[in-house]
Amino acid sequence: MGSFLRVALLLTAAAVVSVLSNAGPADSAGGAGTITVSSTAIHRQQGKVLVVVINDPGGASGRLCANIDSNAFVLAPAVLTQFPNGGSPCGDQTSEAVFPEGSYQLTAGVYVGGSQTPEKQVQVTVDVSGDSQVELDGAALSGALFGDVDCNGRVTIGDAQKIARVLIGLTIMQALGCPEIGT
Repeated sequence: MGSFLRVALLLTAAAVVSVLSNAGPADSAGGAGTITVSSTAIHRQQGKVLVVVINDPGGASGRLCANIDSNAFVLAPAVLTQFPNGGSPCGDQTSEAVFPEGSYQLTAGVYVGGSQTPEKQVQVTVDVSGDSQVELDGAALSGALFGDVDCNGRVTIGDAQKIARVLIGLTIMQALGCPEIGT
């Protein structure tokens, strides 16, 4: 084995030992901790998968996968776990992930089986100082409701009125983030 390869292996081993020794157990008074994720109701995504990940450039990572098994799915509180060896966020069961104190970007997405692009996605900043809890906005992860042109989660006469106004060339106001009618 070449000396360059031996040095690289020693440095990698030292980095792994350093990360493991700094991870420490969860401490409710501050410091390292776990992250528990829950959600409000996620509508119209039945048969899909909710994937929640933290993949911090500093090395901390965790994941959670849940099959969306109802039309008004609510994620019960669940602790992020470590990524399995294969790297798939929905792979084998692993132990709870412990995060060093700091801020992390949590990403949650709704996926159709086999897809690597989420249909819906939200990002939340999580501050860890002991065990932390995050509640995902289910409305932001919900599927579109056919005919709901004003994006309020319901199909009402107001949607029909907006469609009629657009058809005769009148202007309408849309909520921020709601697509224009006909796009």
